[in-house]
Parts: sequence; C-alpha cells; structure tokens
Amino acid sequence: MKSDHSAYIQWPVVLFLSILLSGCLTGGNVVEGKRAYYRGEYASAYSLLQVAADEENNPEALWYLSRMYADGDGVPKDEAKALELLQRSAEMGCHRAQYDLGIQYLFGKGVPRDDAKAASLFQASAAQGNEYAMAFLGILYATGTGVEKNLTVAVNHFRQAKENGYNVPQELLTEEGIADYRPKAQ
Repeated sequence: MKSDHSAYIQWPVVLFLSILLSGCLTGGNVVEGKRAYYRGEYASAYSLLQVAADEENNPEALWYLSRMYADGDGVPKDEAKALELLQRSAEMGCHRAQYDLGIQYLFGKGVPRDDAKAASLFQASAAQGNEYAMAFLGILYATGTGVEKNLTVAVNHFRQAKENGYNVPQELLTEEGIADYRPKAQ
C-alpha cells in the first residue's frame, strides 16, 4: 500500500508562510519602526524599535535607537546611551553601526581616538557592502592612518566604493592619481 506523504510536506510550507506573513521573519517591528522614524513619528518609532531591540535582539533596531538618542529625536538627547546602543549594534554585526562607530573612533567623538579600531570597524562594515566604509578604508590606506600605507589596497577600496555607488574622484582610482591627488576647492 502506497502512503501519502503530501500532508507532511505541506505543513512546513504553511507554517513558514504564516510566520513570514506575521512579520516574525521580516522583522515587522523594525520595518514599521523605520517607516515611522522616516515619517517623523518618533514616539511610534521608538516603541516599535524598542520592542525589536528587546524582544528580537535586532541590531538594526539598536542602530536606529542610537540615532534617536544621538539626535534627540523623540527621546531626550543622550550621547552615552547613543554610544552604548551603537556599540551593541556594531558588535552584533550591523554595518551601519560599524561604520558610524568607526567614524567616532577615527575622529575621537565620544570615544578616545583609535585609528586602528576605526579601520577594523570600517573593514567589517565594508565586507557587508557599505560603500562609505569602503571609501574611508581607501583614505586610511592611502594615508597610512591606522593601517600600513598601501596605495594598491587603497585603490582597491576606492574602486569597490565606486562600484557600490560612492562618488569617488577619478584620480583616486590609480596609485599615481592618489599620489598626486589634491582635493578641488568647493
């Protein structure tokens, strides 16, 4: 007698679709929180993002909350809280947080200046496709800031940034161009 296994195959599909449609896999709180944030509905954004951060341990939600505390958007401005959330988000692998924290370390904003730490954070962010981090890595390698100076590596980072949409001056796409580059006055 031939058994019918189709019922056993269908239930995982139904379960997956119901979870997906409920927003569990798509980070519904984050998606709705981001929408509210960009509409300037900060109280709603805060509530949704806080749930995503607390219950879902979502690094993107932590990054948005860090921005809200840094800028005082719907919450009292609190640089220490912003930095704490930014660090947690970066540690969890959020490329935006890694980039932002890299900027803070590069310029000593709220943290002691640490060029090597900035380079490490930019590297992690760039590996996830962040074109701004790629461009900053190009600058760091071109100048030997926090890393050993290497024009070949700098050019590679500038090229990657350009390929990913960053507006890199043409001169920075060759080693000779980097050596001779002088930014144009605005």
